[in-house]
Amino acid sequence: MIKQMAMLTKQTGEKKETTLAGQPAFEVEYEALDLNAKQPKDKNQQKPLSLMRFVTINGTSYAVMIANRGPGLPPADQVTAFFDSFEVLKK
Repeated sequence: MIKQMAMLTKQTGEKKETTLAGQPAFEVEYEALDLNAKQPKDKNQQKPLSLMRFVTINGTSYAVMIANRGPGLPPADQVTAFFDSFEVLKK
């Protein structure tokens, strides 16, 4: 399971303001350098991409990532539903 999730990435996008768990956050796009992903044979074909959002709430930092195993980003509706599903619970 862990082997299938191992992923190396490089930043390809600029930092963008967004939200995570209903709090101000920022998002960065990364290109997958995944050893397990299906890498494109054609150099012009888009590689798998991922989005990572970062937020700090009450002194604790959180980083959450969604990645696509195929070319490009995951579908926008999946990205939105995924990041909107997080909630930070009180201790």
